[in-house]
Order: sequence, then C-alpha cells, then structure tokens
Amino acid sequence: MARKLKPATPFAERLVQARGVRSRAEIAEALGIPSSTLANYEQGRTFPDQETLAKMKDVLGVSLDWLVTGDANTRTPEAVPTAVRAGVDEELMARVAEGIAEVYKAENARIYTGPLVRAAARMYDDLVAAYDSPEERQVGLKGMLQQLRRELRSPGAAGANSKQVS
Repeated sequence: MARKLKPATPFAERLVQARGVRSRAEIAEALGIPSSTLANYEQGRTFPDQETLAKMKDVLGVSLDWLVTGDANTRTPEAVPTAVRAGVDEELMARVAEGIAEVYKAENARIYTGPLVRAAARMYDDLVAAYDSPEERQVGLKGMLQQLRRELRSPGAAGANSKQVS
C-alpha cells in the first residue's frame, strides 16, 4: 500500500490536487520524467524546471499561474471551449470521450487524460456548433471518429503502435 503524500509546499499541494486520481506513473510518463522525480515535486523536495512546468500545464489541464502561485483559474481557457462552459449534454460528452478513447485503443495508440479531455471538449464544441438535433450530432460524431481513425492511420505519421498523444 502506498504511503500517504505529505506535500510540504503550496505548489506540491496543488500538484497533488491537479493529478487527482490519476496514477503518479501515468502522469510521470506523460511528462517524460521518472515517477520518483514527480514524487519529489509532490512532496515539495524539489521544483520542476520550466520545460517540465510547461508540460504540466498541458498534461494536467491547469494554468501555470494557479499551479505555481495559487492564483487564477485551475483550468486553462483553451481547455474548455465556449459551448462546454455554457452547459453540457453529459450523454453526448460521454459518447464523444468514449469514442475517442476507443479509436485510440483500436489503433494501439495512447492518449493521456488531459489531452483526451481537451480533444473531447473540442469535438463536443464542434458538434454542438454544427448540428441542431441529437440525431444529427450522433451522425456527425461518427464522421469525426472515422476522420480521427484515418488521421491515426495516415502514412505521414509514425506507426500506430508508436503513437502517443500527451
């Protein structure tokens, strides 16, 4: 059983909060650092360099202002499109996120939680803007997922087995 973290600094506390229920290993891999390094950040023993901080913004879906200082919003504005902020059709959002995850899994590609959420939010936003009825949105979603599959299979990209979105 893992020991309970005791963050020694406000930054470390916010980092633990931003990681949420995701595993340290998952986040460390997405950041391209060892799990032990992330543990040191989360315990307040060390502080990440600028490159790692920039990656944290994307992987964790938080603003650097909030992560470093505790000020500002916990999410970056681009991470939450306008239509999502206005109100979400939770069933459609779930279908979008599950569809993206299934496409990546079928193509043996990885996508981490932060990028998955942002991709789902963008796709949801596009569906809501383009289609009025739930039936039209479902058809639009199928088309978007087919396009995503084609992009993952495209010869211009690396092989599907080596693809990773982080």
